[in-house]
Amino acid sequence: MLFPKVTVGGAAVARQPVVTVQDASGATVTTDASAVKLVITDPGRETFTCMTNPKTAHHGVATFTGCNIDRPGTYTLTLTANGKSQSAPLEGRGKQFAEAERRMARLDALLIDLQSTFQTVLDQKEFLERVVETAGNLALQTMQAEAAIATLREAGDAAKGKRAQA
Repeated sequence: MLFPKVTVGGAAVARQPVVTVQDASGATVTTDASAVKLVITDPGRETFTCMTNPKTAHHGVATFTGCNIDRPGTYTLTLTANGKSQSAPLEGRGKQFAEAERRMARLDALLIDLQSTFQTVLDQKEFLERVVETAGNLALQTMQAEAAIATLREAGDAAKGKRAQA
């Protein structure tokens, strides 16, 4: 008889299902090489996939990989091997999806804050570039004004010198 040992948890079924073929006393039948198939009992809109399904037992153990359920919820897996079926609950997926959705919402909020901060920094950079450009223009105008004032002073001093001589 086939008794599943299905352990599931984590995101995208982190601990993948492991099915052990056992005899009536609970000992693993190491000579068994059954093809074990897993399906969701009473599936709705969700999809259950594994990299290989059915999986051939090796020394009485079928270890599934790449198993995933695309929607949150609590499910029961039904396994079939040697014409016999047995079900085992597959839980924890709903909590994992809810936690992932909470994390995604926090990341989305953080991304919006970062985008806003980035835009503020870009606006401030543009403003500072205008300030630097204006300051450069003012510095040039100040130097030109100082040169004009110096020229006028020299011209005024020269004019005073001519009047004093006359």
